[in-house]
Amino acid sequence: MGTRQERTAQLKAQLDSWNAELDRWQAKAQESTAAARLQYDEQIAALRTQVDQAAGKITTLQASGDDAWETMHQGVDDAWSSLRTAFHRAKSQFD
Repeated sequence: MGTRQERTAQLKAQLDSWNAELDRWQAKAQESTAAARLQYDEQIAALRTQVDQAAGKITTLQASGDDAWETMHQGVDDAWSSLRTAFHRAKSQFD
């Protein structure tokens, strides 16, 4: 898994990638019909909320002590897995 710095750098890079994908999907949604755009906007907003929550977890993880790191990183990994699954589902609809 690497050091704490390596792991949090990986997580931040993934967040940046997901944010870029959300921006791309948002632009694509603007070109859709009104009904489709509403549906896309709702999905994008839900994903952005999850991304924001994940960013908060990274901040908390970075600030944690060594003992807490061992406990917290598993919870972050679980949340990450859930977020990754949500992005894969959304990707099938947007792309």
